[in-house]
Amino acid sequence: MHYKLLHNKCLLEFKDRSEVVETKSGVELYQASQWEILKHTNQDAIVRKIPYKLSRHMKGYDVEIKEGDRVFVHHFICRPDHWFEWEGDEYAELDYNHIYCKKEIGGEIEMIQDYIFLERAYFSEETCKTPGGLWLKSEPDEIQGCAYVRHINKYTEGFKVGDLVSYSKLSDYEMSIDGTKYLRMRNGDITGILDKELIHLGA
Repeated sequence: MHYKLLHNKCLLEFKDRSEVVETKSGVELYQASQWEILKHTNQDAIVRKIPYKLSRHMKGYDVEIKEGDRVFVHHFICRPDHWFEWEGDEYAELDYNHIYCKKEIGGEIEMIQDYIFLERAYFSEETCKTPGGLWLKSEPDEIQGCAYVRHINKYTEGFKVGDLVSYSKLSDYEMSIDGTKYLRMRNGDITGILDKELIHLGA
């Protein structure tokens, strides 16, 4: 494909714009990706072209993907204004800054740029019971504003995988990676490391 991409743009190929939401009697049911319901969009794609180079505002970052990589991206990939047809095939053009990680099927997650993945933290089941053992609610509450670090990048400093951290408000963008739900953030969204011994944590 003779196509030169400028201004941090990547060319991506994706299988469909919907995700499996339920399986009944061996039949997969799909939720159509309505443009106003972006959460039902598949966010994995295959890289077909990478940027010629990154712009000045991304100085210090390398292009960490190559053609053929399977990547997970922003839900903007589903918007019609990002699609175009080239030599009979349909592609999405997306900014490099909207690619979060790469992961081959069955392989490990590799974070891109300064993105990180966290998992929500919950209180222990003991917080759902009275001292006498009566259940007050069916499941523990989420610890608001806190999460466990699960995947970091090569620029991460000050915290590590497994840490329970606090994060800045409105930075918890949720997405699914091969069935596991994560909160996607940047290094700079982490505001502190919490002492796990002081919190009634779940498993």
